[in-house]
Amino acid sequence: PAPAPDPAAAAGMESDPTDREVLLQLLRQCSRSAVPTRPLFQWPPPDYDNWLPVIGQALARLHTLCFQAHDAQHDPDVNRLLQVVKEEMAPTYPLFCLAQVCILFSGVIPTDQNPEHHRCWLRALHMGARCVRELGPEVTHVVAQRVGTEKVARASALPLVQIVHVQWLDACWNEQRRVPEDKFLLVPRHRQFHKQREQQQQ
Repeated sequence: PAPAPDPAAAAGMESDPTDREVLLQLLRQCSRSAVPTRPLFQWPPPDYDNWLPVIGQALARLHTLCFQAHDAQHDPDVNRLLQVVKEEMAPTYPLFCLAQVCILFSGVIPTDQNPEHHRCWLRALHMGARCVRELGPEVTHVVAQRVGTEKVARASALPLVQIVHVQWLDACWNEQRRVPEDKFLLVPRHRQFHKQREQQQQ
């Protein structure tokens, strides 16, 4: 079989293997974040034409940031650059409405399932959010089915982390915007502040 075409060569650029790999990662990351989840077979067939300008603009911006980092003698951090682009585009495109959100799921994804294949994980990514498997300083939201899980208990001591029902994520998806969290909070914010204060006094 014929070798796969080189994206850099097709664009008329000379590149070393590192540059080619960065470009390929940019394409993969952007396509995973930008293309909505649809069934494999659907009638009438879905029309992605309205997404092409968004993907093109994101790729152009990623390309600029990548080579700015390269010119400054830095190795491009693809994940960080993609996050910058999503945050820049969030006010204009609902696609990136959760660009500043980092989600930890609790009690939503079955333990025997790869979380990266779950509907909620994929929807969050498509709206620009980051998803992680463990509680860390980058987490802004714990999306849970109920209270009483270990992750919810640990997050309830962190006043900057919002603990919301999974219906919040569904509402954001349906309305294509960041819906206010107030009506979906599983742990009221004032209880988190009190719990943190109690721990500091101990």
